[in-house]
Amino acid sequence: MKTIWTSNLTDQEDKERFERLVRSSKPVLNRLDEVLNERMKAIEQIQTGVEIYKQPGWDALLAYYNGSKATIKLLKNIINLDQKDNQ
Repeated sequence: MKTIWTSNLTDQEDKERFERLVRSSKPVLNRLDEVLNERMKAIEQIQTGVEIYKQPGWDALLAYYNGSKATIKLLKNIINLDQKDNQ
């Protein structure tokens, strides 16, 4: 589990308690992962379509979608409780 989950806590007991709480929320985090996957697919479909290039400001739209994809990847990395910080 990534230390970002408990980086705000100084007491070891509080860290352990919060880590147990997060781990017990794994079904919710798994569902969130599924939702993020769905959003990523939708963005990728928009980005690979020809229609986006017909819109004024298409370059700004692509930048927005790339930023959204980067955020989704970051969130997916954080909610993957099987990873450690160095992975």
